[in-house]
Amino acid sequence: MTPNRKQAAEALKDEISRLGGFVISPPGDIECIRFQFLIPGSSIHLQRLRDLGFNPVFRNADPRFGNDSLMPCNTFEICLKPDQPPIQDRTIYGEIATPEKTDREREQVLKYLGLKS
Repeated sequence: MTPNRKQAAEALKDEISRLGGFVISPPGDIECIRFQFLIPGSSIHLQRLRDLGFNPVFRNADPRFGNDSLMPCNTFEICLKPDQPPIQDRTIYGEIATPEKTDREREQVLKYLGLKS
């Protein structure tokens, strides 16, 4: 998790709250942010989030308790893009050092293996 992603999640949660929505995802979750908007006027708030570059997905319609009454609301979810994995470039550039064996070493190895007497 990068600090930029965490900052983006916090900024998104603040923007949802500013628009009058209710963030219902767990506090530490920055993968997918679930939130609710009251049904009258939710399309205007969703368009604002789309203008910011997010893609809210409808999940379900639920009642929300508030002020001793039930208010209809829609639940949405925005999944943030995962971090870019680091590029694995394991190419070796330049010459690769290989130790050269002398003739004496080769003879000793062959003698040890029983291939030469």
